[in-house]
Amino acid sequence: MVLKRIGINSAGKTLGCFFTPIGLIYGFLVAITLLLEPDNNLGSHISFGLLAMIISPIVFGVLGMICGLLLAACFNIAATFTGGIDFELTQIPDENVPVK
Repeated sequence: MVLKRIGINSAGKTLGCFFTPIGLIYGFLVAITLLLEPDNNLGSHISFGLLAMIISPIVFGVLGMICGLLLAACFNIAATFTGGIDFELTQIPDENVPVK
C-alpha cells in the first residue's frame, strides 16, 4: 500500500483536537506557576491564571489545526513528486472468527 494523499481537513481537525488538551495542561501549569509566585498581588495572578486556562486550549487548538492543514498540504505536494510513503500492513487474525 502507498499513502499518496492526506485529507487536509481531517488532518487539521485531528491535530486541532490533539493539541487542545495539551493547551489545557499548559494553561493549568501557567496558573499553578502564577499562584506559587511569591508576590503580594494574588488577585491579578488568579485572574491571569484563569485567563491562561481558558485561552491556552483555544490557541493551541487553532495553532494545531493550522499546522495540520499546512503539513497535510505540504505532504500532498511532496507525495506528487516522490510517489508517497510505502506501507506494509499485515492482518492480525481474530480469535473469535474460525479459520477456514
